[in-house]
Amino acid sequence: MPEEKIPIRDITEKIDKDAAEQEFKKLSENVNIGERVKDVANAIRNFKPSQNYQYELPYQTELVGWLKPEFPDAVIEKQRGSARPDIVIGGIAIEVKGPTMDKDLITIADKCLRYSKYYKQGIIIVLFNVLVNQYRYKDWLEKLNETFPQAVVIKK
Repeated sequence: MPEEKIPIRDITEKIDKDAAEQEFKKLSENVNIGERVKDVANAIRNFKPSQNYQYELPYQTELVGWLKPEFPDAVIEKQRGSARPDIVIGGIAIEVKGPTMDKDLITIADKCLRYSKYYKQGIIIVLFNVLVNQYRYKDWLEKLNETFPQAVVIKK
């Protein structure tokens, strides 16, 4: 009998899915995160874009369309002081980055500092098409979670 081959993409997708499940398990146990932020994060987690986007704006637009039925107050780009998150739901800032490169991770900490002044309920960071070394991403995520415990990172 010929040996069955499993594509490497299937393996890496399974690993990413398992890691995302673990992150959301931690999220549900995190006392620093409010219930509304958890609800919004869970809705984003369930979002399946209709295509593989290469730009943020069409991804944001589709994501807002997905969120509106459950969160009618979801809007794109609402300016407050020097803070301008991509999507806002009440007092929650949502920053979308993608395709996500090393340089994009660098800007997120600065945004978390500014957003935390105006968006007291929380911050959600949505990363899609993440093209960052897994070890660098893991180190970045650990430090971001330590520095901004009220922020939620969703890797799509």
